Amino acid sequence: METIFILTVSLLPCLVYLSVGIYVVFRMRGKWDGSDGTASGIQKDFAILLLVIALCYLSGCSYMAVDVDTALSGVMDRIVMKLYVVSSFMPCVYVRRYVLNDRPWINFYIPAFFILLLILFTDAMVLSGVQENMSEAILFRGSVFIALFIFCFATYTYFTQCSALAGEGRTERTGGLLTQILSASAYNFLLLFYSFRLHVVLDYFILISGFAVIHGVLFVALKRNRPECGITSDGPDCCRRAPNSMVIGSLADSALRDVEEDTSLSLKERLLNYFENEKPYLSKDLSMQEVAMRLFTNKSYLSKTINVEMNKNFRELVNYFRVREAMRIFSANTDISMSDLRDMCGFNNNASFTSAFKLNTGCTPGEWCRDMKNKLQEERRNNERQ
Repeated sequence: METIFILTVSLLPCLVYLSVGIYVVFRMRGKWDGSDGTASGIQKDFAILLLVIALCYLSGCSYMAVDVDTALSGVMDRIVMKLYVVSSFMPCVYVRRYVLNDRPWINFYIPAFFILLLILFTDAMVLSGVQENMSEAILFRGSVFIALFIFCFATYTYFTQCSALAGEGRTERTGGLLTQILSASAYNFLLLFYSFRLHVVLDYFILISGFAVIHGVLFVALKRNRPECGITSDGPDCCRRAPNSMVIGSLADSALRDVEEDTSLSLKERLLNYFENEKPYLSKDLSMQEVAMRLFTNKSYLSKTINVEMNKNFRELVNYFRVREAMRIFSANTDISMSDLRDMCGFNNNASFTSAFKLNTGCTPGEWCRDMKNKLQEERRNNERQ
Protein backbone atom coordinates (compact mmCIF):
# COMPACT_ATOMS: atom_id res chain seq x y z
CA MET A 1 0.00 0.00 0.00
CA GLU A 2 2.87 2.41 0.80
CA THR A 3 4.30 1.72 -2.63
CA ILE A 4 1.00 2.60 -4.29
CA PHE A 5 0.77 5.86 -2.33
CA ILE A 6 4.34 6.82 -3.25
CA LEU A 7 3.65 6.16 -6.91
CA THR A 8 0.44 8.20 -6.62
CA VAL A 9 2.11 11.26 -5.14
CA SER A 10 5.11 10.97 -7.48
CA LEU A 11 4.21 9.52 -10.85
CA LEU A 12 0.73 10.94 -11.45
CA PRO A 13 1.57 14.64 -10.84
CA CYS A 14 4.78 14.15 -12.81
CA LEU A 15 2.82 12.98 -15.85
CA VAL A 16 0.39 15.91 -15.53
CA TYR A 17 3.13 18.56 -15.35
CA LEU A 18 5.15 16.81 -18.06
CA SER A 19 2.11 16.82 -20.37
CA VAL A 20 1.41 20.51 -19.73
CA GLY A 21 5.08 21.39 -20.23
CA ILE A 22 5.22 19.52 -23.54
CA TYR A 23 1.98 21.19 -24.61
CA VAL A 24 3.41 24.65 -23.88
CA VAL A 25 6.57 23.82 -25.84
CA PHE A 26 4.67 22.60 -28.91
CA ARG A 27 2.06 25.36 -28.65
CA MET A 28 4.63 28.15 -28.40
CA ARG A 29 7.64 26.87 -30.35
CA GLY A 30 6.38 28.48 -33.56
CA LYS A 31 6.70 31.88 -31.89
CA TRP A 32 10.25 31.27 -30.60
CA ASP A 33 11.78 32.64 -33.78
CA GLY A 34 13.48 35.61 -32.15
CA SER A 35 10.86 38.12 -33.24
CA ASP A 36 10.35 39.14 -29.63
CA GLY A 37 13.23 38.13 -27.39
CA THR A 38 11.56 39.04 -24.10
CA ALA A 39 8.26 37.26 -24.75
CA SER A 40 10.04 34.21 -26.18
CA GLY A 41 12.31 34.13 -23.13
CA ILE A 42 9.48 34.08 -20.61
CA GLN A 43 7.67 31.39 -22.61
CA LYS A 44 10.75 29.18 -22.55
CA ASP A 45 11.34 29.88 -18.86
CA PHE A 46 7.76 28.90 -18.06
CA ALA A 47 8.02 25.66 -20.07
CA ILE A 48 11.32 24.79 -18.36
CA LEU A 49 9.76 25.44 -14.94
CA LEU A 50 6.93 22.99 -15.68
CA LEU A 51 9.37 20.30 -16.79
CA VAL A 52 11.60 20.81 -13.73
CA ILE A 53 8.56 20.51 -11.45
CA ALA A 54 7.71 17.24 -13.21
CA LEU A 55 11.22 16.00 -12.40
CA CYS A 56 10.75 17.02 -8.76
CA TYR A 57 7.71 14.76 -8.52
CA LEU A 58 9.45 11.95 -10.40
CA SER A 59 12.36 11.97 -7.94
CA GLY A 60 10.01 10.39 -5.38
CA CYS A 61 10.16 7.16 -7.38
CA SER A 62 13.96 7.13 -7.17
CA TYR A 63 13.80 7.09 -3.37
CA MET A 64 11.56 4.05 -3.53
CA ALA A 65 13.88 2.37 -6.02
CA VAL A 66 16.85 2.78 -3.67
CA ASP A 67 14.99 1.62 -0.58
CA VAL A 68 11.70 -0.27 -0.92
CA ASP A 69 11.02 0.35 2.77
CA THR A 70 11.14 4.15 2.34
CA ALA A 71 8.46 5.85 4.44
CA LEU A 72 5.75 7.75 2.59
CA SER A 73 6.12 10.76 4.88
CA GLY A 74 9.84 11.06 4.09
CA VAL A 75 9.20 10.95 0.34
CA MET A 76 6.47 13.57 0.62
CA ASP A 77 8.69 15.86 2.70
CA ARG A 78 11.49 15.84 0.14
CA ILE A 79 9.12 16.39 -2.79
CA VAL A 80 7.41 19.31 -1.04
CA MET A 81 10.78 20.94 -0.31
CA LYS A 82 11.82 20.66 -3.95
CA LEU A 83 8.53 22.03 -5.24
CA TYR A 84 8.73 24.86 -2.75
CA VAL A 85 12.21 26.03 -3.67
CA VAL A 86 11.86 25.52 -7.46
CA SER A 87 8.49 27.31 -7.62
CA SER A 88 9.79 30.26 -5.60
CA PHE A 89 12.38 30.96 -8.30
CA MET A 90 9.79 32.36 -10.75
CA PRO A 91 9.98 35.97 -9.43
CA CYS A 92 13.68 36.04 -10.40
CA VAL A 93 12.78 35.12 -13.95
CA TYR A 94 10.08 37.78 -14.05
CA VAL A 95 12.37 40.50 -12.71
CA ARG A 96 15.04 39.66 -15.24
CA ARG A 97 12.72 39.48 -18.24
CA TYR A 98 10.26 42.28 -17.63
CA VAL A 99 11.57 44.66 -15.00
CA LEU A 100 15.17 44.98 -16.12
CA ASN A 101 14.68 44.00 -19.77
CA ASP A 102 16.69 40.74 -19.89
CA ARG A 103 19.78 42.15 -18.20
CA PRO A 104 22.00 41.28 -16.44
CA TRP A 105 21.25 37.56 -16.47
CA ILE A 106 23.88 36.45 -13.95
CA ASN A 107 22.29 38.39 -11.07
CA PHE A 108 19.09 36.38 -11.40
CA TYR A 109 20.40 32.91 -12.20
CA ILE A 110 22.74 32.71 -9.22
CA PRO A 111 19.73 31.51 -7.12
CA ALA A 112 19.08 28.85 -9.79
CA PHE A 113 22.60 27.52 -9.28
CA PHE A 114 22.13 27.25 -5.52
CA ILE A 115 18.72 25.59 -5.95
CA LEU A 116 20.20 23.00 -8.30
CA LEU A 117 23.18 22.45 -6.00
CA LEU A 118 20.94 21.99 -2.96
CA ILE A 119 18.68 19.45 -4.68
CA LEU A 120 21.51 17.42 -6.24
CA PHE A 121 23.57 17.41 -3.02
CA THR A 122 20.73 16.22 -0.78
CA ASP A 123 19.62 13.61 -3.34
CA ALA A 124 23.19 12.32 -3.55
CA MET A 125 23.22 12.00 0.24
CA VAL A 126 20.03 9.91 0.17
CA LEU A 127 21.15 7.70 -2.72
CA SER A 128 24.56 7.09 -1.13
CA GLY A 129 22.99 5.89 2.09
CA VAL A 130 23.84 8.87 4.32
CA GLN A 131 21.56 9.34 7.32
CA GLU A 132 18.13 10.34 6.00
CA ASN A 133 17.40 12.92 8.71
CA MET A 134 20.56 14.84 7.87
CA SER A 135 19.71 15.19 4.17
CA GLU A 136 16.14 16.28 4.98
CA ALA A 137 17.40 18.89 7.45
CA ILE A 138 19.81 20.35 4.88
CA LEU A 139 17.14 20.36 2.17
CA PHE A 140 14.57 21.98 4.47
CA ARG A 141 16.82 24.72 5.84
CA GLY A 142 18.38 25.43 2.45
CA SER A 143 14.98 25.66 0.74
CA VAL A 144 13.61 28.06 3.34
CA PHE A 145 16.72 30.26 3.18
CA ILE A 146 16.73 30.47 -0.65
CA ALA A 147 12.97 31.07 -0.89
CA LEU A 148 13.04 33.84 1.72
CA PHE A 149 16.02 35.44 -0.04
CA ILE A 150 14.10 35.43 -3.35
CA PHE A 151 11.01 36.86 -1.64
CA CYS A 152 13.04 39.71 -0.13
CA PHE A 153 14.78 40.31 -3.45
CA ALA A 154 11.45 40.54 -5.33
CA THR A 155 9.96 42.81 -2.68
CA TYR A 156 13.00 45.11 -2.74
CA THR A 157 12.83 45.25 -6.54
CA TYR A 158 9.15 46.13 -6.39
CA PHE A 159 9.65 49.11 -4.07
CA THR A 160 12.77 50.39 -5.86
CA GLN A 161 11.54 49.94 -9.44
CA CYS A 162 7.84 50.70 -9.05
CA SER A 163 8.13 54.46 -9.52
CA ALA A 164 10.57 54.08 -12.42
CA LEU A 165 8.27 51.66 -14.24
CA ALA A 166 5.28 53.92 -13.67
CA GLY A 167 7.24 56.87 -15.02
CA GLU A 168 7.99 54.92 -18.20
CA GLY A 169 4.31 54.05 -18.64
CA ARG A 170 4.83 50.39 -17.72
CA THR A 171 2.49 50.26 -14.74
CA GLU A 172 1.17 46.87 -15.85
CA ARG A 173 4.59 45.43 -15.09
CA THR A 174 4.47 46.60 -11.50
CA GLY A 175 1.20 44.68 -11.21
CA GLY A 176 2.87 41.60 -12.64
CA LEU A 177 5.73 41.91 -10.17
CA LEU A 178 3.27 42.26 -7.30
CA THR A 179 1.58 39.06 -8.51
CA GLN A 180 4.94 37.31 -8.29
CA ILE A 181 5.46 38.53 -4.72
CA LEU A 182 2.01 37.31 -3.70
CA SER A 183 2.69 33.92 -5.26
CA ALA A 184 5.95 33.67 -3.30
CA SER A 185 3.98 34.49 -0.14
CA ALA A 186 1.52 31.72 -1.01
CA TYR A 187 4.39 29.21 -1.31
CA ASN A 188 5.66 30.25 2.12
CA PHE A 189 2.19 29.87 3.64
CA LEU A 190 1.77 26.49 1.96
CA LEU A 191 5.01 25.23 3.47
CA LEU A 192 4.05 26.53 6.91
CA PHE A 193 0.64 24.84 6.65
CA TYR A 194 2.26 21.57 5.57
CA SER A 195 4.70 21.61 8.51
CA PHE A 196 1.83 21.38 11.03
CA ARG A 197 0.88 17.86 9.85
CA LEU A 198 -2.78 18.54 10.55
CA HIS A 199 -4.19 15.61 8.61
CA VAL A 200 -2.94 13.19 5.98
CA VAL A 201 -5.65 14.36 3.55
CA LEU A 202 -4.43 17.95 3.84
CA ASP A 203 -0.85 16.78 3.31
CA TYR A 204 -1.93 15.01 0.13
CA PHE A 205 -3.83 18.10 -1.03
CA ILE A 206 -0.81 20.33 -0.53
CA LEU A 207 1.51 17.95 -2.34
CA ILE A 208 -0.71 17.00 -5.27
CA SER A 209 -3.09 19.96 -5.60
CA GLY A 210 -1.77 22.88 -3.58
CA PHE A 211 1.17 23.77 -5.78
CA ALA A 212 -0.88 23.11 -8.92
CA VAL A 213 -3.54 25.56 -7.71
CA ILE A 214 -0.94 28.29 -7.11
CA HIS A 215 0.75 27.63 -10.44
CA GLY A 216 -2.61 27.75 -12.21
CA VAL A 217 -3.67 31.01 -10.55
CA LEU A 218 -0.29 32.57 -11.31
CA PHE A 219 -0.46 31.48 -14.94
CA VAL A 220 -3.97 32.88 -15.41
CA ALA A 221 -3.00 36.18 -13.78
CA LEU A 222 0.06 36.56 -15.99
CA LYS A 223 -1.85 35.52 -19.09
CA ARG A 224 -4.38 38.29 -18.51
CA ASN A 225 -1.59 40.76 -17.87
CA ARG A 226 0.41 40.43 -21.04
CA PRO A 227 3.14 41.15 -22.07
CA GLU A 228 4.56 39.93 -18.74
CA CYS A 229 3.78 36.28 -19.24
CA GLY A 230 4.27 36.12 -22.94
CA ILE A 231 2.01 33.05 -23.16
CA THR A 232 -0.41 34.30 -25.76
CA SER A 233 -4.03 33.27 -26.18
CA ASP A 234 -4.51 34.99 -29.50
CA GLY A 235 -6.19 32.92 -32.14
CA PRO A 236 -4.81 31.91 -35.54
CA ASP A 237 -5.45 35.36 -36.96
CA CYS A 238 -2.58 36.67 -34.87
CA CYS A 239 -0.08 34.49 -36.68
CA ARG A 240 -0.94 35.26 -40.27
CA ARG A 241 2.10 36.53 -42.13
CA ALA A 242 2.54 38.66 -45.20
CA PRO A 243 4.46 36.94 -48.02
CA ASN A 244 8.22 36.90 -47.49
CA SER A 245 8.70 38.58 -50.85
CA MET A 246 6.92 41.74 -49.66
CA VAL A 247 8.89 44.82 -50.73
CA ILE A 248 9.73 47.14 -47.87
CA GLY A 249 7.78 50.37 -48.03
CA SER A 250 4.66 48.94 -49.63
CA LEU A 251 2.77 48.38 -46.38
CA ALA A 252 2.77 51.96 -45.14
CA ASP A 253 2.20 53.47 -48.58
CA SER A 254 -0.72 51.19 -49.44
CA ALA A 255 -2.17 51.54 -45.95
CA LEU A 256 -2.05 55.32 -46.13
CA ARG A 257 -3.74 55.23 -49.54
CA ASP A 258 -6.43 52.99 -48.07
CA VAL A 259 -6.93 55.49 -45.27
CA GLU A 260 -7.39 58.32 -47.73
CA GLU A 261 -9.90 56.29 -49.70
CA ASP A 262 -11.80 54.93 -46.72
CA THR A 263 -12.21 57.23 -43.75
CA SER A 264 -13.82 54.44 -41.72
CA LEU A 265 -10.33 53.04 -40.92
CA SER A 266 -9.68 55.70 -38.32
CA LEU A 267 -7.80 53.43 -35.93
CA LYS A 268 -5.50 52.26 -38.70
CA GLU A 269 -4.85 55.85 -39.67
CA ARG A 270 -4.06 56.86 -36.10
CA LEU A 271 -1.80 53.86 -35.68
CA LEU A 272 0.23 54.57 -38.81
CA ASN A 273 0.48 58.27 -38.03
CA TYR A 274 1.65 57.43 -34.52
CA PHE A 275 4.33 55.08 -35.82
CA GLU A 276 5.42 57.45 -38.58
CA ASN A 277 5.62 60.59 -36.44
CA GLU A 278 6.62 59.44 -32.94
CA LYS A 279 8.50 56.21 -33.76
CA PRO A 280 7.55 54.26 -30.62
CA TYR A 281 8.98 51.10 -32.20
CA LEU A 282 12.49 52.35 -31.33
CA SER A 283 11.77 51.25 -27.74
CA LYS A 284 12.94 47.67 -27.23
CA ASP A 285 10.09 46.83 -24.85
CA LEU A 286 7.17 48.39 -26.72
CA SER A 287 3.93 46.55 -25.92
CA MET A 288 0.53 46.45 -27.53
CA GLN A 289 -0.97 47.68 -24.27
CA GLU A 290 1.10 50.86 -24.44
CA VAL A 291 0.14 51.52 -28.07
CA ALA A 292 -3.54 50.84 -27.34
CA MET A 293 -3.50 53.29 -24.43
CA ARG A 294 -1.78 55.90 -26.58
CA LEU A 295 -4.46 55.52 -29.28
CA PHE A 296 -7.32 55.48 -26.74
CA THR A 297 -8.52 52.00 -27.65
CA ASN A 298 -8.22 48.46 -26.29
CA LYS A 299 -5.82 45.66 -27.17
CA SER A 300 -8.47 43.42 -28.72
CA TYR A 301 -9.68 46.03 -31.20
CA LEU A 302 -6.13 47.12 -32.01
CA SER A 303 -5.03 43.52 -32.58
CA LYS A 304 -8.01 42.84 -34.83
CA THR A 305 -7.32 45.97 -36.88
CA ILE A 306 -3.67 45.00 -37.40
CA ASN A 307 -4.51 41.39 -38.24
CA VAL A 308 -7.36 42.08 -40.65
CA GLU A 309 -6.33 45.35 -42.27
CA MET A 310 -2.57 44.78 -42.46
CA ASN A 311 -2.39 40.98 -42.53
CA LYS A 312 0.16 41.01 -39.72
CA ASN A 313 0.38 40.60 -35.98
CA PHE A 314 1.56 43.38 -33.68
CA ARG A 315 5.15 42.17 -33.41
CA GLU A 316 5.50 41.84 -37.17
CA LEU A 317 4.18 45.37 -37.66
CA VAL A 318 6.65 46.76 -35.12
CA ASN A 319 9.54 44.89 -36.72
CA TYR A 320 8.47 46.12 -40.17
CA PHE A 321 8.91 49.73 -39.07
CA ARG A 322 12.17 48.86 -37.32
CA VAL A 323 13.57 47.36 -40.51
CA ARG A 324 12.47 50.40 -42.47
CA GLU A 325 14.24 52.64 -39.95
CA ALA A 326 17.39 50.48 -40.18
CA MET A 327 17.39 50.88 -43.95
CA ARG A 328 17.02 54.65 -43.63
CA ILE A 329 19.85 54.91 -41.10
CA PHE A 330 22.23 52.74 -43.09
CA SER A 331 21.51 54.60 -46.32
CA ALA A 332 22.58 57.80 -44.56
CA ASN A 333 25.64 56.27 -42.87
CA THR A 334 27.13 53.14 -44.46
CA ASP A 335 29.97 53.01 -41.91
CA ILE A 336 27.70 52.11 -38.98
CA SER A 337 28.23 48.66 -37.44
CA MET A 338 25.53 46.00 -37.46
CA SER A 339 25.31 45.95 -33.66
CA ASP A 340 24.86 49.72 -33.47
CA LEU A 341 22.29 49.60 -36.26
CA ARG A 342 20.38 46.85 -34.47
CA ASP A 343 20.29 48.74 -31.17
CA MET A 344 19.32 52.05 -32.74
CA CYS A 345 16.27 50.46 -34.36
CA GLY A 346 14.91 48.81 -31.21
CA PHE A 347 15.80 45.14 -31.75
CA ASN A 348 16.61 43.09 -28.67
CA ASN A 349 19.08 40.69 -30.26
CA ASN A 350 20.67 39.52 -33.51
CA ALA A 351 18.13 36.74 -34.00
CA SER A 352 15.15 39.09 -34.09
CA PHE A 353 17.11 41.55 -36.25
CA THR A 354 17.92 38.88 -38.85
CA SER A 355 14.46 37.30 -38.74
CA ALA A 356 12.70 40.64 -39.31
CA PHE A 357 15.02 41.57 -42.19
CA LYS A 358 14.45 38.24 -43.93
CA LEU A 359 10.71 38.55 -43.53
CA ASN A 360 10.54 42.05 -44.97
CA THR A 361 13.33 42.08 -47.57
CA GLY A 362 14.09 38.44 -48.34
CA CYS A 363 17.73 38.74 -47.25
CA THR A 364 19.81 39.12 -44.09
CA PRO A 365 20.87 42.54 -42.73
CA GLY A 366 24.48 41.92 -43.80
CA GLU A 367 23.47 41.02 -47.35
CA TRP A 368 21.16 43.99 -47.73
CA CYS A 369 23.71 46.45 -46.30
CA ARG A 370 26.45 45.08 -48.54
CA ASP A 371 24.27 45.43 -51.63
CA MET A 372 23.18 48.91 -50.61
CA LYS A 373 26.76 49.98 -49.97
CA ASN A 374 27.83 48.72 -53.39
CA LYS A 375 24.89 50.49 -55.00
CA LEU A 376 25.70 53.80 -53.31
CA GLN A 377 29.37 53.51 -54.29
CA GLU A 378 28.40 52.82 -57.88
CA GLU A 379 26.11 55.84 -57.93
CA ARG A 380 28.90 57.96 -56.46
CA ARG A 381 31.35 56.85 -59.18
CA ASN A 382 28.81 57.57 -61.89
CA ASN A 383 28.25 61.04 -60.51
CA GLU A 384 32.00 61.69 -60.43
CA ARG A 385 32.36 60.66 -64.08
CA GLN A 386 29.64 63.07 -65.08
